[in-house]
Formats: sequence, C-alpha cells, structure tokens
Amino acid sequence: MFYKNVLYVLPIFYYGWYSQFGGTPFYGQVFYQGYNIVLTASPVIWFGCFDLEYAKESFMSNPQLYKIGLKNYCFNRY
Repeated sequence: MFYKNVLYVLPIFYYGWYSQFGGTPFYGQVFYQGYNIVLTASPVIWFGCFDLEYAKESFMSNPQLYKIGLKNYCFNRY
C-alpha cells in the first residue's frame, strides 16, 4: 500500500509546485476509480484465476479431488 500511495501522491505534489498550488485537479474522477481497480483488484483477480492447487491433468486422473465439492464440505449452512 505504501508504494501504491507514493505513485498516487508524488505526481500531485509535483503538479502543485508546477501550478503554484492553484487548486486545479490533477486527476479526473474516472482515474480515481480506475486506479483502485487496476492496482487493488487486479492482483486479487490474477491470483484467483491462476493460482491452482493441482495441475489440470491431476484432476482428470484423480476424481477423489472433487469429493470436497460434491459433498459440499466448504460451502454449507454451518
């Protein structure tokens, strides 16, 4: 989070000196939301898509790995 905030604040700081602290916005509203999506949500999505506990071939050769999902051990009412 430190480096994310450094990337966010340093351009604003230098723009403040360049514009003599005139109060004009440096970033638009769309950039604020895009910044959070790219630098906060993207790593989580990447990890969720590409972090595999087993190789794809092992699922085809070992059907016991599906037991947790079929018996509903992880996602049940309790």
